[in-house]
Amino acid sequence: MMYMQLQGIIASEGISIGKLKKIGFKKIYTEKGSEAKEVFSILKQNLINKIESTKNISKETNEIFEIYKAILMDPYFEELIDKNLENGDNLSESIEASTVEIIDLMSSTNAYMKERSSDIQRLGIVLQNPINEIESGKFIFYNDSLAVIDFLSINVNLIEGIITQNGSKISHLAIWARNNNIPYVYNIDTTKLTDNSDSVITKDGKLIIEPPAEILNQLKEEKINRIKIIEKSMYFQKKNLFYKNKKITIAANIGSLEDGYVAAERKVNGVGLFRTEFMFLAKDEPLSEEEQYKIYKETANLFNDTVIIRTLDIGGDKELKYLNLEKELNPFLGIRGLRLSLEFRDLFKIQLRAILRAAYECNNIAIMFPMVTIEDEIKKAKSIIEECKKELSRENKNYKVPSIGIMIEVPSAALNADNLIESVDFMSIGTNDLIQYTMAMDRTNNKVSYLYLPHNNAVIKLIKNVIDVCHQNKKWVGMCGSMAGEMIYYPLLLELGLDEFSMESSQISFINMYHTYLMEHNIANILPWNEKKIEILQNLLDDFWIWLKEKNFSRGGIIS
Repeated sequence: MMYMQLQGIIASEGISIGKLKKIGFKKIYTEKGSEAKEVFSILKQNLINKIESTKNISKETNEIFEIYKAILMDPYFEELIDKNLENGDNLSESIEASTVEIIDLMSSTNAYMKERSSDIQRLGIVLQNPINEIESGKFIFYNDSLAVIDFLSINVNLIEGIITQNGSKISHLAIWARNNNIPYVYNIDTTKLTDNSDSVITKDGKLIIEPPAEILNQLKEEKINRIKIIEKSMYFQKKNLFYKNKKITIAANIGSLEDGYVAAERKVNGVGLFRTEFMFLAKDEPLSEEEQYKIYKETANLFNDTVIIRTLDIGGDKELKYLNLEKELNPFLGIRGLRLSLEFRDLFKIQLRAILRAAYECNNIAIMFPMVTIEDEIKKAKSIIEECKKELSRENKNYKVPSIGIMIEVPSAALNADNLIESVDFMSIGTNDLIQYTMAMDRTNNKVSYLYLPHNNAVIKLIKNVIDVCHQNKKWVGMCGSMAGEMIYYPLLLELGLDEFSMESSQISFINMYHTYLMEHNIANILPWNEKKIEILQNLLDDFWIWLKEKNFSRGGIIS
C-alpha cells in the first residue's frame, strides 16, 4: 500500500507500531434441518470449551465471557435457533437471527447494555468463526467489527493495536483494550486496509499506513516516553487534592452515558459537565423524557461526587436538523444555549422533567444552564422548572429540584457576575466561548486562531472577577472549558482560587501528577498576573516533565 492517513475515533488511547492483520472471518454454514442442529451443537461446545480454558483474564473480561457462556447454554437461545431453522433458514442465517433477538431482549434492560450490543452480536459471528491462532509478531488487528472473544487465542503481548469500522467507547473491547493499554481506534474505513502494511496508530486517533521514516522514528520515541508516563500515572487514580488548605475538585467532561462509563472506569469522582446536546445530535428525532431520565439516572449512579447536567447547548457550530432553525448570519451571536431552550419550551420542559425525576433518585445531580447573558434568562428558566414541578405533581411522579448553576461564557455575564450569583448556587466558566467573545475571534476560523489566548490579561481579569464574586457570596466556582485541562494554566488557576476543574477524563491523571509536583515546589511570582508571565508557567511545566521522567514512584506515592 501507499502512504495514507485515516482519522478515527479513540476508544483506547496510545501509540501503536506494527503490521496490519485482519482477523474475525466468518464462515458460512449452509446446513439446514437436523444436520444444522448437529453442527450447531459442535460449534457451541467448542466455543464453550475455549472460553472455559482461557486463563489469566481480568474480572471485566471474565464477566463478559460469563455472559457469552450463559447465552450459549441458555435453552432459550437453542429454542430460537430451532425456530429459525424450522422457518427454513440455514445455520448461519439462524445464528444471526437468533443473536439479533437476544440483543433486542438484553438492550431493553438499560441503555448501557444497548451500547454494548455489538459485543453480543459478535458472539454469533465467532460461533461461525475459526479461532485465530497467532504465535508471533506485533500486529495491528482490524475488521469492520471485533470483540474480545476474537482475541481468545492471541497472546495479549502480540496485540499492538486494534482498528474497527464499527465501535463504541464502552464496548467491552474498548474497556478491555484500555485495561491492557492497547490502542484502539474505530470509525476507520477498513475496506481501505491491506494485510502486512506497516502502520501506526497515533495518540490523536490517526491510522498512518506506510509512514515515512521520519514520522516512524518520532512515534517510536513518543511511544517509549508514553509507556513510562502511563506506568507512573497508574499510581494517581484515587485522590483528594488540596491547595492552601482548600480541597480542589477534579471532574470529567462527558458527552454521553458511554463517556460516563469511561470516566468511572478511570476512577474519576464526578462530572463537571455533561454535554447533553451530543445525545441529541446523534439522533434523528428528540430524545423522549423516559430515555433521558434513564440516561441521567444511570450516569449519576456511576459517581460519588456531583454530576452536573448541562441543558441543551445547541446553536453556533452545533445544529439540530429536526428543529428547522432559521439560518442566521452570525449563529454564534444568535439563538443558542439557554436562549434556544427558552425558544423551544416543549423540548426544554421534557429535558427538565427528566432531570428533576432523576435528581429524586440520585442526590448528586445538579443542573447547569449554558450561554446565560442576563438575569431575566435565569428567571424564565426557573419559571419553567416551576411548571415542570406542577406537572409532575399532578402526574404523581417523584421529583426533586437540584442545585442550579450557570455557565459564564459571555464577557457581560462575567462582569455582571455579582448580580447573577444571587439567582444560582454555583457558576462554571466556559472558557472556549469566553475567550472567543472577549477576543472577537471565531474559534472555528484557523486564520484568527492566533488570537485564542487563554492567558490574555483581559480574559484572566474576567475569570478572576467571577471567582472573587462566587467566593464573596460563599458559593463555589468551576471551569469546564478546555483551559481547565491545559496543564500550562493549572498553577495560574490554582492561584486565582478556582475550586473545580472539569476536563476530558484522559487528562485527569496528568493533572493529578502535576498537582503533586507543584505541591513539592514553590509556585511563586504568578500573581498579580501579566501575560508576559506565561514564561513562568512554561518553565514550571518543562521542569515537571523532567521531574516526571526522572521520578521513581512507588505505591506509597499514591495521592491519598
